Amino acid sequence: MKKIAAILDISTFVWNQLDFNTNKHSYYQLIGLAPIVYEQVEDNRVPILLRAKLHDFLMLDFPYSNINQINPDYCSLTLSFLTKVHWISYDDGNDLSISTNPNIVKNYFSDDLKKESCSQF
Repeated sequence: MKKIAAILDISTFVWNQLDFNTNKHSYYQLIGLAPIVYEQVEDNRVPILLRAKLHDFLMLDFPYSNINQINPDYCSLTLSFLTKVHWISYDDGNDLSISTNPNIVKNYFSDDLKKESCSQF
């Protein structure tokens, strides 16, 4: 039996104020779609594949104040999702079966987050 895990785009959780101001429509689409994705992941018990270090970066770089101003429900829903979903941690980026399209690294990511994101695949 083949095991599956989901890989989520990091920019779902790490936002940049300037990018948000420039691309508000995309962010509002995300705010509308994310709860459906979270529910499907939780209801179907799909684990999320993620390195522990990247999980730590996500928790540090989550834009709490910005999102609370836009939609407090999205903020609490996302934080709840991040804390209760089943994460599958792995140690290195040598698993060639992991791929992503499009490139998930955004220009506004910190250097550490860019480096960690690239180690995912």
